Amino acid sequence: MKNENKWDAVVVDRALAALKFASLGEEVGFSWYGCDLCGTELGGDRHHVTHANDGPFSRVYCCTDCALYMANGDTPEGYEEA
Repeated sequence: MKNENKWDAVVVDRALAALKFASLGEEVGFSWYGCDLCGTELGGDRHHVTHANDGPFSRVYCCTDCALYMANGDTPEGYEEA
C-alpha cells in the first residue's frame, strides 16, 4: 500500500480495522522497510503490532506516527485532514 509518504488517518484507521485484536508492542528499532499501516516508505523507528488475523497471533510493523496515533489518537505534526 503506497501513499507517497504522506500520513493519512483514514488509511491508518482502515488498516487497524482490518486487524483483529490489535495491540501495540515494543519499539524494534530503525528500519528502511515501510510501515504496514500507513504505507510510508521512509526509514524510521518501527513498532510491533500484534494481531490475531492469521492464526493465533501475528505481527506487523508500524512507524512511530502510527504507533502514537494508535496509543493516544495523536496525529503527526503538520497533518491536515482532507
